[in-house]
Amino acid sequence: MATVQRKIAEVLARDVDDALRLDELCREIYGEANVRKKHRVSVIRAGKGLLKTRANLGCIGSSGFGLVFFNQGSVMSYARARLKASGYYDDRIRSDLAPGGYEYGKIAEGGAWWLRVQLWIANAKAQRR
Repeated sequence: MATVQRKIAEVLARDVDDALRLDELCREIYGEANVRKKHRVSVIRAGKGLLKTRANLGCIGSSGFGLVFFNQGSVMSYARARLKASGYYDDRIRSDLAPGGYEYGKIAEGGAWWLRVQLWIANAKAQRR
């Protein structure tokens, strides 16, 4: 289990502004195009264990689109996770989060998702004191 946790942490550390769906993580970790149930179960267990030890790691998801792991301290990562959890794919995510895009107002300073991340950052700093 520790090996899978380490691999998840490495994959997520490559780009702190990204968010990865469960199937994307499985492909990164196991290197197989065909994600099988045993891979999903292993990554879910390892990911949930990692959530307990890494405060900056977050996970959201729905039964329809699966779990999405993200960096809680990055508004872009959180936004990507929210959109992926709603069924969006990378092309649409890029265009919707670009300046002038449909979701851009949520990540811009003062937007709902920007405020959520700022609150998380403030709480994390307060807990370290």
